[in-house]
Amino acid sequence: MKFIDLRKEYPHLDTTYSEYPISQKIQAVFEEYRLAEQAFEKRKTRHGEISLDSDLIFEANILETFQQTEEYAIKQIQNEQLYHALCSLPKK
Repeated sequence: MKFIDLRKEYPHLDTTYSEYPISQKIQAVFEEYRLAEQAFEKRKTRHGEISLDSDLIFEANILETFQQTEEYAIKQIQNEQLYHALCSLPKK
């Protein structure tokens, strides 16, 4: 008979009894979940996927980049308006 360690699987729970017997089917489900989670973590690191939780300043950098992009777009629009205004002036 297999046993499950509840403290390991559910660390947020305060359990006095940590090991319970489980069936083979439940053990297979836990093992399948562990393997899927490991595969997901490998894919994340392999493909360079980034989580907002991984870096504390990542979100700040994204916001800063967005603000820079927004400022650039505003300057482009202002330059276009200025160009059209200058083109509409008479030559004298």
